[in-house]
Amino acid sequence: MWAGDAVGSPRRVVSVFKALRVDLDRVIFHKGWFDSTFPKARIPQIALLHIDADFYESVRLALETWEPCVSPGGYLQTDDYSSFIGCRRAVDEYLVNHPTLTLRTFAEIAYFIQKPL
Repeated sequence: MWAGDAVGSPRRVVSVFKALRVDLDRVIFHKGWFDSTFPKARIPQIALLHIDADFYESVRLALETWEPCVSPGGYLQTDDYSSFIGCRRAVDEYLVNHPTLTLRTFAEIAYFIQKPL
């Protein structure tokens, strides 16, 4: 059902970043599937981890790979917690194994976790 639709577009990301006045010299794109690109990416510190991965395996991999890099006081935000059961399951399972993290919501449309200081 989702074949061909669950693909990110660097052009769309650049457009959004330009609108937000993000310094594009600080942006690096790693094109490919998460399981092949994550091991090659070196990101030692993250202030805001935005996960828009929809599906269980992708969300689980993103959390396992990048949550340890989120700075104390930093945020993890997931786009699809209320929309995709796989995303919800991955987040819920991760939180069971990481009891210092607490899921919060904003108006039940945005779900986020702030890492403790």
